[in-house]
Amino acid sequence: MLKELQLQNVSTGVVKDFGPREKYVLESVDWGVAKIDNETIYYFPSEISEEILSYKWAIRHILIIGFVVENTETAIAQASQELTDFIGVQEELKILYNGYFLKFFAPQTVRFSTDERNDNEVLRKFQIKGVCIDPQWYSLTTSETLFEVQV
Repeated sequence: MLKELQLQNVSTGVVKDFGPREKYVLESVDWGVAKIDNETIYYFPSEISEEILSYKWAIRHILIIGFVVENTETAIAQASQELTDFIGVQEELKILYNGYFLKFFAPQTVRFSTDERNDNEVLRKFQIKGVCIDPQWYSLTTSETLFEVQV
């Protein structure tokens, strides 16, 4: 079970830690599986088999559920507002985990629980939804270099 990760707001560069010793504690993270969209696979038939010419990735959905944990209601409200400001609607975010990152966009604001069991003096449950247009994980240490040929 996933216990720790980081989220980074790409436009601001700010990184937030999510883990058991942080003010944002994870309950569950579902980042789905990268899939190929079946409607966009193009094959080239040959005598003994088929060769894939091109394809497109299907959208990957992200769901992060956790708790804001603080000592007072005021601190919980302040940490909740920080999280809401950090996860902007339609802003690009990165999940940073184990030397890799996955980019996604949040199509809606952070959702917070309103019942007494999940929103009280010591904790507040939150939910972050996201959509990955490019569902592939990339290495934090490897960079791609684009070369431009000038004539």
